[in-house]
Amino acid sequence: MKKTSKSEIKELRTQCECDTSGKGKTRIPYAIIRKADGLYLEPLTREMESQKYEKHLCNSCARCHARSDEDGGCQKVVDIDKFPEDYDFIVEGVETERSFWVLQCEHYELETPAARITGARAKKLKNDLVDFMYG
Repeated sequence: MKKTSKSEIKELRTQCECDTSGKGKTRIPYAIIRKADGLYLEPLTREMESQKYEKHLCNSCARCHARSDEDGGCQKVVDIDKFPEDYDFIVEGVETERSFWVLQCEHYELETPAARITGARAKKLKNDLVDFMYG
């Protein structure tokens, strides 16, 4: 694992072939590992790409919806054209060619099971999606 910087990762992204998925992402043949003490690059292996990490915080975060941080949402969800190294609030995470796992986040708020099933929560999520898609 090699310690790196945001500027080195951005340079590496510009040198690599663009993703054809239409999402505007650039795929690089490395895993980007974000730890509390900095960013690291590790050559991407088939095993690493298929690894399932123990927890991905976004799946259980109450803030994981398309509203800005100021409005109680998550800027990572809003900004589809940015990368993990662009978010200082993500303390620990791993990005591979196809996935990104957030393992520790300063903005994480556990979503309670009751919040998932209320009609008010469903309406809020629907409105967030409409706001995200249509501005």
